[in-house]
Amino acid sequence: MTYTKIIMASVALLISSVASANSLWCNGTVFNSYVSSSGDLIIRGSWRNDYTRLCNLQGSVHGIDAVTCSMWSSYIAASMTNAKKVIVYYGNANGAECNSLPTYAATPAPGYVMLTAENG
Repeated sequence: MTYTKIIMASVALLISSVASANSLWCNGTVFNSYVSSSGDLIIRGSWRNDYTRLCNLQGSVHGIDAVTCSMWSSYIAASMTNAKKVIVYYGNANGAECNSLPTYAATPAPGYVMLTAENG
């Protein structure tokens, strides 16, 4: 019985470490942002220095609906207007680092976008 508990705890720990290995928190300032004619919200953050898609304002992309995307868009605008940092969390970054995320539509879906009180 005790061995079973130890094995189960070890497996749970291994699974959680594998899951967190794919997690990625990219933070910094946003230099540019735009919305394409198809509704994609695209940013150029200091962590990537290239353009990455966050979401789409016209419809759901990777499970992120237009309402959530609209809120994220307001966070990006506020961060740029007020020189505040943002944190973009990717729950499944597929082994990428912040500076090597795929660009434009190939960017994985963020889990959240956070506006911080910290100045850029």
